[in-house]
Amino acid sequence: MVVSAKRIATKKGDTMCFLEVEDFSHSIEVVVFPKVFYSCVNSLEPDSAVMIAGKINYTDDGIKLLADRVCLLRDYKPDIYLAISAAHENEAVYKAVKNVLTTHQGDHIVFIYYSDRKKLIKTERAMWMDGSEEAIALLKEILGDDCVKSI
Repeated sequence: MVVSAKRIATKKGDTMCFLEVEDFSHSIEVVVFPKVFYSCVNSLEPDSAVMIAGKINYTDDGIKLLADRVCLLRDYKPDIYLAISAAHENEAVYKAVKNVLTTHQGDHIVFIYYSDRKKLIKTERAMWMDGSEEAIALLKEILGDDCVKSI
């Protein structure tokens, strides 16, 4: 939950923001640089429930979160990551995964990580999924529990 938002102008004249956000147990300062700020400006208001992804920055002044992505919690659609090892790189597995993705199409972006080659690809829009528990369970049956993540 956004507790406070302080907007400032950078030396270049762009706008950025310092947020204080809290959950039921902690609060943290979030730095929202201009590039991210302009993509989420309407989400940066006090009392907004937000999802923030970013990097932790340890400084002498304490811990801060540098935001890479901010969106209202109601609009949050986690990305789906599928890890495929060499053992799973075969026609039967590809066909089964494709069947699940096309049957459960939606707005959740699907990434496939080929673990042996250390290669990550973003699938085409037709392969994005709905993120349902049923679809996640089917993918876990095919690839294994540790190979399907929702972030």
